[in-house]
Amino acid sequence: MINVEKRDKTLVAFDKQKIIDAINAAFLEVDGKLYEDDTARDIANEIEEHFKYQDGNLCRIEEIQDLVEEYLMRSERLDVARAYIRYRYKREVARNYQHDFIDAIREKLDARNVQKQNANVDENSFGGRTGEAMDVVAKKLALDFIISDKAC
Repeated sequence: MINVEKRDKTLVAFDKQKIIDAINAAFLEVDGKLYEDDTARDIANEIEEHFKYQDGNLCRIEEIQDLVEEYLMRSERLDVARAYIRYRYKREVARNYQHDFIDAIREKLDARNVQKQNANVDENSFGGRTGEAMDVVAKKLALDFIISDKAC
């Protein structure tokens, strides 16, 4: 049995159908509808074979995605490969964005970077820490949804 290490370090069983679904999603993005799924099935089978004989039968999700890219680039459908790569990049950007945002909030809640900006607020207290964290949230909401890009 092949195990896959996810980004959060948990292990799950290898699921070939997830690879097929991801490749077919790229085909749908390019073609608007799915004409066939032989390419996706062939690539998923090759990836499964690749990891069957590895030590410990363990792979990381990024290794699987790298192989999908590689096999799609070798196929006749470079446009589908580009769609898959673009989707993967967008997901990485979204994950990093979310991670940075949560880190900024955690920094305030954990009082790791107390600024002593206001003499009336004890930023080491729970109330002070939550107030600082809400400032991070309010700033992010304002920049993302209220203030025009032209104003920044």
